[in-house]
Amino acid sequence: MVAAVQRFALFDLDNTLVNLNEAFQAWAGKFAEEHNLDREVVDWLIALDRAGYPHREVFFTKVRDRFTLPEPVDELWNRYRQRMPYLVHCRPEVMEGLSRLRASG
Repeated sequence: MVAAVQRFALFDLDNTLVNLNEAFQAWAGKFAEEHNLDREVVDWLIALDRAGYPHREVFFTKVRDRFTLPEPVDELWNRYRQRMPYLVHCRPEVMEGLSRLRASG
């Protein structure tokens, strides 16, 4: 009996297929605006993100403490998760490549 070979593709989304840095910058700008914070806060948020806080709970604890925000960390993190999918975009050539990959099986 011959086993069927299943094809699959594995992707690293972070700044490979999507520009996560661009999306994060857009989020940071909106966050600063919503909390009536100075534009310099955007640079601080980007620097904190790039400092390597992979777990957003730690990230938002630092943000909440720095700006004395009233919202709980979980709420800040939840709003981030809700907004980010709308800020992340694939370049047209990536979408075309994915379509060709799907069509080829």
